[in-house]
Amino acid sequence: MKSIFNLFLSEEERLKQDVEARLAQAEKRKIKDKAVAVAHYLTTPSLISQNSAKSDYCYCYKDKHLELKYNCSSYYSSDSLSRSELSIYVGSKMVFQTSAGWCRIECYIPGQWEEHLNKLAIQAESQRKEQEQNRKNAELAEKRRNFGL
Repeated sequence: MKSIFNLFLSEEERLKQDVEARLAQAEKRKIKDKAVAVAHYLTTPSLISQNSAKSDYCYCYKDKHLELKYNCSSYYSSDSLSRSELSIYVGSKMVFQTSAGWCRIECYIPGQWEEHLNKLAIQAESQRKEQEQNRKNAELAEKRRNFGL
């Protein structure tokens, strides 16, 4: 009986190590960062709900390769953190998920979908740069107008 118990513990310990390695892999590959960039720069948010304390938004991206859902809450109080959760699906299978509030990664199954996410992240970065340049140009134009230059 003792040897079966030790075998169970060693399997549990191996699983724990494998999960920790997978979590480190997800962090190293910056899956969350890339997915949030795609959500922010390649989609338009939908307002889910709003009250005097917060607004809840959903950013959804879907194509033939993957579906991304990024839900976030923006609290109006400066001492409150926004709560966010992110899910990525390939077909009906969840391949990545964070818990509410970004506390931890709940699911990460590496695969070909990551190559597509990388391509989308490059598009999102290009879009971010373009928006930033447009913002700077608008600021300069406003300064010129304000000072008759």
